[in-house]
Amino acid sequence: MGIYISFSGRAGQDAEIKTYGEGKQLVSFSVATDTRTKNSHGVYEKETCWVQCTTFANVNYAKLIKKGCTVYVTGELSVYNVKEKTIIACTVHAIEITLQKGKVDNSVSTATDDDPTPPF
Repeated sequence: MGIYISFSGRAGQDAEIKTYGEGKQLVSFSVATDTRTKNSHGVYEKETCWVQCTTFANVNYAKLIKKGCTVYVTGELSVYNVKEKTIIACTVHAIEITLQKGKVDNSVSTATDDDPTPPF
């Protein structure tokens, strides 16, 4: 059993289709979320947290996630250390992705390679 989170933000770039293993594919995209924190002088500062997301849903979903679009993601969190930069990075295996105009759900795969219409 893992840790499941939900968050919203803006896609940092167009989603990409990546191939792994024996021709299996996944959709990869990053999401920026902003938080405001008060510094020691009482001034609010904006901090951006980047979350790398992957989903094994229909690869046509990559056509829907474009840079700057607002997405709401629910998925399983994986946290790891990036040795080169000594930071903690996180990846979310997205179970559900909601776009501003509709919903993309891994349990629904009605789009085909010839039909880029979102399944919502």
